[in-house]
Amino acid sequence: MLSDEVVRLLLDRADPPHRAELTVLYNSVLTAMNKYRQDPTEQRLRAWRAAEAACEDMARRLAAELGVDVGLGSAPVEEAMDSFSNIRAVRAWLLEQGWRISQSGIYKHRAEGKIAPDLPGGRFSRRRVEAYAAAHLRRADTGKRPQRELEEQQRRKALAETRRAEAQALKLEHELAVLQGRYLPREDFYAELAARALALESGFRAMVQARLGEWIELVGGDATRAPDLSAAVQADLDRLLGEYASLGRFHVLLPNGQAGGEAAPSEAPDPEDD
Repeated sequence: MLSDEVVRLLLDRADPPHRAELTVLYNSVLTAMNKYRQDPTEQRLRAWRAAEAACEDMARRLAAELGVDVGLGSAPVEEAMDSFSNIRAVRAWLLEQGWRISQSGIYKHRAEGKIAPDLPGGRFSRRRVEAYAAAHLRRADTGKRPQRELEEQQRRKALAETRRAEAQALKLEHELAVLQGRYLPREDFYAELAARALALESGFRAMVQARLGEWIELVGGDATRAPDLSAAVQADLDRLLGEYASLGRFHVLLPNGQAGGEAAPSEAPDPEDD
């Protein structure tokens, strides 16, 4: 695979059309490589190798036009970069690609037949080496096999989607409850409290005015009967507070003496009234 340094060198010296073409091809290589690492199938491996071949061919032609030696030479990609002469070269390449494998481990795998030459002259093709790594090795950064790492990524993705769906469902339930009047907006709640406080005050004042004569007559102006007067006032006050605490409709007498009519606990507004 082309190194970042070679790509940057060619991009710096190329004209705009060639720069754009090389950028697209190099991005295709990176995309194909990431897809293969996420799901190491034969189809994705072929796509990765094809993208690399196209990119390196473009880089070789561009380097020749620019007169720049970037170490690609004129050898076919299959011969120059896609095979390894011995097991030590295989291990060195695997380590560069981020795989975890010890020297004794790779020799053991060779003895077990997990990795074996598949090209003339006892060479190892990169296709065989990549398939071996995907099947038997772990990534150096995560310590996990590619398939297990992919399964964990899918599990985390499914968990995140489940949490997102649950949050959306809770939001919809709350919005429905608001529309059904099971919740009051904060400003409506405070307005309701203010209305009830006004109802209590006006009701108490009205009660005093209406019952004062009865209270005086009740005790006959006798101060010794103050307990009787207190009991009567407390009873009427209890009745008034009982009416205030109920959730039904109640009458409001405004301070200026005008009747305010009936009031009721406010509900969430109908959306069509906005």
